[in-house]
Amino acid sequence: MNSLELFSLKNKVAIVTGALGLIGKNHCVALSEAGANVIVCDLDEIKCKEFASSLPTKSIGIGVDITNKSSVENLRDKTLKEFGK
Repeated sequence: MNSLELFSLKNKVAIVTGALGLIGKNHCVALSEAGANVIVCDLDEIKCKEFASSLPTKSIGIGVDITNKSSVENLRDKTLKEFGK
């Protein structure tokens, strides 16, 4: 069994905030390569969507200000609509 099978995230959804930074991008790639669907979150929605489209699994980009309650609620609602969990 290889390490990706051992740590498979297939059918999981990962939300990554600060996803456009160096560490955030690497987390998104690693999660996606392990099979997770990734929600790429940062302030710039256009760049989030562009980066999400480059990932190997079904991933979406959402502009989010995590210091704003309604912005986080919007993230939750879009996540549930797109992935059901």
